Amino acid sequence: MADHVVDGGSSAAPRVGHPLADWVGAGLDGTSWVATESRGRVIGFTRMRANLLATALAEGRRPLLITDELSVLTPAFARIWQQGGGSWTV
Repeated sequence: MADHVVDGGSSAAPRVGHPLADWVGAGLDGTSWVATESRGRVIGFTRMRANLLATALAEGRRPLLITDELSVLTPAFARIWQQGGGSWTV
């Protein structure tokens, strides 16, 4: 998947060099974020997701997970993602 930067609707070169980072940007309040999208049926905590979470936090970004309405998170992943400051949106 290609990385995209989203700031006020514009796209540019990615700023987060992580294989799971699909988009990076900043909210209107200045909060920086990195988003990853998954269409998996069951989303669990993997080494790659752990690394994305750690990278996002080290760079001061809020991690976001984007899924469709058919995806579910394992309880362990949901707890760790939330405790790490991550958000999940459908």
